Amino acid sequence: MRLNRILIIEMLLLALSSGFQFAQGQTAVSIERATPQHTAIFQADPTVTGKIALESPKLFEMKRGTYQSWSGGYLTPKVPGFLSTGGSGIYFTGGDIFWPNIGVGFSDPLVSNDSIYFSLNIGDAHLFALDRQTGSVKWRSQREQGHYSPPLIVGDTLCIGADSGNFYAIDLKTAKEKWRHFRPDKSAVGHSPTSDGQRVYYVATNGTLYALDAGTGKLTWAIETQDEHVSSLALDGDGHIFFRTGRQLVSLETESGRRAWTVEIKQNIWLPLAVAHGLIYFRTWEGNIRTIDAKTGTLQPKPSNDDAQSGTRLAIDKERIYFVGKSRHRAFAIDASTRKVLWEFETYMDCTAPVVGGETVYIPCYDGRIYALNAATGKLRWRSSAKKPQLSSPTIASDGVYFISDDGRVYAIR
Repeated sequence: MRLNRILIIEMLLLALSSGFQFAQGQTAVSIERATPQHTAIFQADPTVTGKIALESPKLFEMKRGTYQSWSGGYLTPKVPGFLSTGGSGIYFTGGDIFWPNIGVGFSDPLVSNDSIYFSLNIGDAHLFALDRQTGSVKWRSQREQGHYSPPLIVGDTLCIGADSGNFYAIDLKTAKEKWRHFRPDKSAVGHSPTSDGQRVYYVATNGTLYALDAGTGKLTWAIETQDEHVSSLALDGDGHIFFRTGRQLVSLETESGRRAWTVEIKQNIWLPLAVAHGLIYFRTWEGNIRTIDAKTGTLQPKPSNDDAQSGTRLAIDKERIYFVGKSRHRAFAIDASTRKVLWEFETYMDCTAPVVGGETVYIPCYDGRIYALNAATGKLRWRSSAKKPQLSSPTIASDGVYFISDDGRVYAIR
């Protein structure tokens, strides 16, 4: 019984701040995930002044030593308050990609109702649920030398993968397990799952994609790719799911798993994929932004005036694409159609990938602050009041901006 309770709690995690509504037929189902703008336009825009309004208790500690991150770099906490990569500069982990049992991985803090959820892999795997107003721990679970995926919430259900071969669905109201899907090879889940409201999709580290009925967990289809490094999954809201395997981008029909198209990409693709405006956006290793027609798989020609090169993943809204340049100390907004540079913002220090919500772009920087810019003009609205170096990407909720710091705490800017 105790083990069963631990398994139930172990998969309680999370959701994001997005409040993004994914219409499926005549029913709109709330989909919350750690990286909403990888697959959708994020519309929340809270009223924020830049003040740190919430500080959780110390939840974990980055021990001295070297950790391998999901990007292949090595994190060495040589400087208090920062993680550096073998002396080559400061590095922030952040994000949605975990490699099991080899090092460090963090989900973004996910906000749902009165709770904040996040998972992290740092030697052992940890799951947290915090009170949204006080930051106090509601519950905490640990897997020794284990692994948790970033989580997903679909309506009132939390979905999360583990390295035990299990993928769980937990009722958020009762904290009871609704269903589980078991993989006999006991592979882990390395990316955040995703959903269209009817089905939940995830990819295991054995290279197999699974589609499960969101209500029952019944297997709808499974696709073996024979590739242990399948990318995170992206949906278009029109019945298709996209991913990279090797140098190919693949589109599958969500209902049947049938392959819609495959396109060979000669350049090295920097992940994750972003889907908006009927296009799949990705950037090459060189920083060039390319697009593929989501319906046909046709690689679009590169606009002649697309001169800005991205050094981070992309944030996309209805009109613009945002990123930090290859120099890492200048942020850009370009027109999503023409690729014309609309504004630049000099940060004077290295920064990581922006997050866009409503009319505000949030940029985490290596001075430990988050900078909030007017999305249309690039003018500074505010910067966070205290230096708190971020491990996670910012999460935008209805009442503020949340992030995990490398001091082992969760903060909210309100």
